[in-house]
Amino acid sequence: VWRRSLERLPASVAAQQRLKAYLRRYPDDAAVAELLQQAQDPINLSLAAAEQALEADNTAQAEAYLHTVLKQRPQAPQALGMLGQIRFRQSRYAEAQQLLGLAAQHSDEEKWRDLLASARFWGLLQQADSAQAAGQLEQAAAWATQALRLQRQGEEEFLAFSRAATG
Repeated sequence: VWRRSLERLPASVAAQQRLKAYLRRYPDDAAVAELLQQAQDPINLSLAAAEQALEADNTAQAEAYLHTVLKQRPQAPQALGMLGQIRFRQSRYAEAQQLLGLAAQHSDEEKWRDLLASARFWGLLQQADSAQAAGQLEQAAAWATQALRLQRQGEEEFLAFSRAATG
């Protein structure tokens, strides 16, 4: 039980202390020794701090941590995805799409693909609003229609998946 709980700890100083305590008792556990190395990695510490800042709605602090990560590992999917999430929250959908697209490319995590789809949808609606405000009603209608197609496609994929899961 102790070991399983250690495997779920995010990188932090507290996690390092817990892992070291475990290793004092079980010094030959190579998997936990590897977890300790990961918990001490400055990149992982910065990602964990960025995630905490994001959860606390401190986007400026989260961005600072994420930029630190991206300077060292420009293709870090977790950092790209979290930065895309920040841009999404800021309604900067084009930037969010770019960052989330990179995160989805370099990661198996479905959450980046889901957020990318949402950013595309809201980006199209934002473009439609801008076009409508500029009096470009045909363009506004085209973008709104495209957004609705994306939403409908997502709903159809969900229904097909749920049919397959229950069938």
